Parts: sequence; C-alpha cells; structure tokens
Amino acid sequence: YCISPFLNKFIESSSKKTLQKFLIVGVVLFYIWPTAAYLVNARHLVEDSGYGIVNFSYLYILGRYLNLHFIDKHNCSWHFRNYLIIGIVLFISQYIISHILGFEFSAWFSYDSIFVLIAAVSLFLCFKHLKIQSSKINALAAPCIAIYLFHYSPYVWDNFTNYIGLINAPIFLYITSVFSLPIIIYLLGVVIENIREKCLKKPEEWLGNSIEILIEKIQKVINR
Repeated sequence: YCISPFLNKFIESSSKKTLQKFLIVGVVLFYIWPTAAYLVNARHLVEDSGYGIVNFSYLYILGRYLNLHFIDKHNCSWHFRNYLIIGIVLFISQYIISHILGFEFSAWFSYDSIFVLIAAVSLFLCFKHLKIQSSKINALAAPCIAIYLFHYSPYVWDNFTNYIGLINAPIFLYITSVFSLPIIIYLLGVVIENIREKCLKKPEEWLGNSIEILIEKIQKVINR
C-alpha cells in the first residue's frame, strides 16, 4: 500500500518493452534462480521464500502489465487447465524428489517458485475472463486483503492448527481440513472485518484526513 504510488509512477512512465525487460530480469533473479537453488540447497538473492515485499512488488507490476499490455488469445478453461496440470505435476515431482532425498521436500510450493508463479498467473488470467455480476460475491471479495493479513498471522494460523491438532491428524481428517478450513477461516474473517469496519470507520476516516492534511502542509513547506 505504501509503495504502490511509486510503482504506479514507474509503470506509467515505462514503455511496454521496458516493462518486459524488467519482468524478464525479475523472473530470472527472483523465481528461476530460487527454484534451482532449492534443489541444490544454494543461497537466494532474497531469503524470504517469496513472502516479502520484493515478490509482492514484482507481482503488482506483473499484474499491471497483464492488464495494460497483454493480449490474451486463450479462454478461461485453457488457463484453468494449465493451472490444474501445473499443480498435479508439481505435487508428483515433489513426492518423487522427497523419496529420492529421503526427507520431505516442499520448497517448490514457496511463493518464489517459478511453478507457483506460472500457476498463479494462469489462475489470474482465468478469472480475468470471467464476467460475474453478483452482490454476494462482491461482498465476500471486498475484505479479502484484510482476511489474508488476519489468517496469515502466526498468532492466528499457528495457534489454530495446533489447537485442532491438524499437524498430527489422520490422513482423511487432514485432507478434509484442507478443503473445509479455508472456507471456515474466510467466512470468519468476513465477520471480523465487517465488525472492525463498523467500529473503526470514523476513527480511520479521521486519521486518513489528518494524514492528508499533514502531507499537504509538508509539501507547501518544501515548495517554499
């Protein structure tokens, strides 16, 4: 959120060719390199498994590029099929590699894996083709960023999975949880976010207006 205006300036002032070069360099340094490095246990340029600001900034620019310049010649089902194929191949390859190495190898599911990036882009392009008009879906989709921040907190997710004993759960219960827990956590997050908005809407508006006024005053001082 803080750096998105600067990223927008970069995108708007860059040509299509410049953005392509930037994205190619980025995919090599931040996705292809880490994917290979995981296999040989080598160091990465960014040691955060793709969960940091570098990856999110890259994805932000990539998303804007796809929206502004990418001409998609395929339909939603084609992209979704690719998403499923990548997921299945990735699952099988990780199982084989784990068997060869003698320990569980799950690094290629990290956010800086080239396989995860390709799957994510495929899913993004699939949804980009969909034209859904639904007030219920919009209501559920609106708080998705807040729910992401909420559920990914170690105070929430780690404690929750430990409380229900998910790590040591039988395989049937584990598989069932994989499909049911995301729905439960998301709906719970929607309720929490709606309560938060109602309780903090006015204080947030006041704080936002105060920050805008402060920035305007600082800009006037700088211009003098």
